[in-house]
Amino acid sequence: MKRFFLIFIFLLICFSLNAQTIRDMKIYVPPVLGEGRAGDSNFFYQQLTYEVIYQQHSLVRASAGSDFTLRGSIAPEPVNGSRNYSFYLELLKSSTNEVIASQHVVYYLIDTSVVSLLSSMAYNMLSSLPTVFGADDWRENHLFLDAGLLWAPRLYFAAENQSINWMNIGLGFSGEYHFNRLMAAGIGLQFSQDWIVISQVNSIEHRDLLLDIPLLFKFVFKPGDLMFEPYTGLSLNLSLMQITQPSLLSWLVGMQLGVKAGPGSLVIDPRFAMDLYSSSVPSLEYNRYTIQVGIGYKFGFLPKTSARDY
Repeated sequence: MKRFFLIFIFLLICFSLNAQTIRDMKIYVPPVLGEGRAGDSNFFYQQLTYEVIYQQHSLVRASAGSDFTLRGSIAPEPVNGSRNYSFYLELLKSSTNEVIASQHVVYYLIDTSVVSLLSSMAYNMLSSLPTVFGADDWRENHLFLDAGLLWAPRLYFAAENQSINWMNIGLGFSGEYHFNRLMAAGIGLQFSQDWIVISQVNSIEHRDLLLDIPLLFKFVFKPGDLMFEPYTGLSLNLSLMQITQPSLLSWLVGMQLGVKAGPGSLVIDPRFAMDLYSSSVPSLEYNRYTIQVGIGYKFGFLPKTSARDY
């Protein structure tokens, strides 16, 4: 166990050495404001989204997840008696709404010359953007897998007997699916021991190896560069050595905190679990309570698509 622990810590340190790399620019294109002739605003919006994708930038769904915003608007040309319209294009830094560049084109009807001018305007703005370093958001995946070590002190309460197993070290593996921006479902496999002391004087004790299968419902929050997941659920408890008879089900509540480390994240996972039924050994029934702290590494798969179809 000691050798495994040292290897595990070494791997965590290696994953944490994350060199910065160039990543895709994230551009948000809001609906075009104003309306010239029928369909003009929709045309300009589609052309802008096309230009972003054509120049190999990432088109994102909201300003909050973007580096820059490409904003368009239509207004009548401010000249008396004119039947022309002006299309205004602005490039903004999304975090501050600071206008970095702006251009406009005057048109009467949309034709190939307008398309060509719009393409040139978008190209000039987007090609001048600075290079952005850093990895893509490690939290924007549908599927996550993690593995880690567990410290799980277990308390045993019977009518005339109480004992605590402080040195309960285990292994845990889990996966979760993020089916919603704010919610996820998870399942895991955990290996730990049951060690209940009946009598210290007579050295009567029972040790068993357990397999716990937690089924979790999680809420997902992503403040800053963290991923915070409070959760609750049930655990199916099975004895692998058939020495004890643990409660078939336990209720649990906890929270997992993930911090960027290499291609994934380092996670800390405190948890409390309480059996729903009595557990037993020969001649004794008891209730179990577990306080668990896990530390591990979590890796995401199946990235969420950020481009929108139109």
